[in-house]
Amino acid sequence: RVVHLRNIDASEVEIVQFGLPFGKITNVLNLRKKNQAFLEFDTIDHAQAMVEYFSSVPILLNGRQIFVQFSNHQELKTDPNNAN
Repeated sequence: RVVHLRNIDASEVEIVQFGLPFGKITNVLNLRKKNQAFLEFDTIDHAQAMVEYFSSVPILLNGRQIFVQFSNHQELKTDPNNAN
């Protein structure tokens, strides 16, 4: 259910906008310093739809190609005590 985006320098809002056409997003993790992000969808089918689509249609953002693949994580775990 988790999609990994690499080579991305974007805000959380921009990252969510990439995933919204494919289904409900339940969690987002933006590792901006590493130019990576994770999107967790409510179903694996929605995540798979995003990965399949962007494997044939490259994303360019600010002149950088974004790479989309399945994450090794089955879900994103967040620490509520570490909220910003």
